[in-house]
Amino acid sequence: MMNLFPSPGAPYYIVSPPYTEKSAGVKVLHMLCHALNMSGQRAYMVPMAVPRQGGETYCADFVAPPITAEARAFYSAAGKEPIVIYPDIISDNPLGAKRVVRYLLAYPGHNGGDKTFRSTDQVWGFSTRIARAAGTSKVLFLPFWDTRIFHPPAAPKPRKGGCFYAWKWQRLYGRPLHPITAGMREINRDLSLQEMANILCESEVFCSYDETAVIHSAALCGCPVVLLPSDKFKDCHTLEDLGTDGIAIVPEELEHAKATVAKAWPNYQAALSRFAQQLATFIEETQNGFSRTAPSGETQAFADAL
Repeated sequence: MMNLFPSPGAPYYIVSPPYTEKSAGVKVLHMLCHALNMSGQRAYMVPMAVPRQGGETYCADFVAPPITAEARAFYSAAGKEPIVIYPDIISDNPLGAKRVVRYLLAYPGHNGGDKTFRSTDQVWGFSTRIARAAGTSKVLFLPFWDTRIFHPPAAPKPRKGGCFYAWKWQRLYGRPLHPITAGMREINRDLSLQEMANILCESEVFCSYDETAVIHSAALCGCPVVLLPSDKFKDCHTLEDLGTDGIAIVPEELEHAKATVAKAWPNYQAALSRFAQQLATFIEETQNGFSRTAPSGETQAFADAL
């Protein structure tokens, strides 16, 4: 029977830039808020004041409400110390929170800042490789790829040509493209997700110069992937969580990618099942894993920041 009443535990305050489909990390944070709420917890978003990334919009797909003064006052009066979740782009504790979760969406130090956290902080990695690099065994891999958009074609047609992604490679690093992608269509951040999916469902191969969510988007669309490793792109940190089926780690492995790309879809479904268990563990350890000797009530820094 469905339980219509929420858990009496501590609320979650998730710090994030405003919602946009252009940022996988931002989407993950809002989906985590949604997943916690759907699991009977109470979770809220705390918006960061950051430059616009493009595509900012109302988060219509997920139950990820912004924190309000009324909600904050309610939990404070009830003596419920919030659990604050910071993404890796925040290395300090601007909200002055006593219960802090560091949710690392990239390798430690990738986004700058000192990644030595307080001994009382819980550190969770988005992927197995990120967690390992951070020296923690806590993994919360949230599969954020929208399978309403990224899926094999319902009526497969012969695929033609290729496509590539080189947003950072060209715009941040100013590097030239390899001959292997000559004549291919470019996928970039200016396209909508549906436009990306349309290209991927028509292409014979997708080549990536960067770490990007499009790698697994392509595999989900049945398009074999070729990674182009370099000094700027050494590996794809999600490969242990979603597998290498459909993905060539180097161009020479393209035939392997073609032969196994059909397995990418069931691999993703398995990752969804694992996330349910990982989320249950996350809730248990965050609700019960912090010291209960910390005084209740928010610090003034927290109140001022909100």
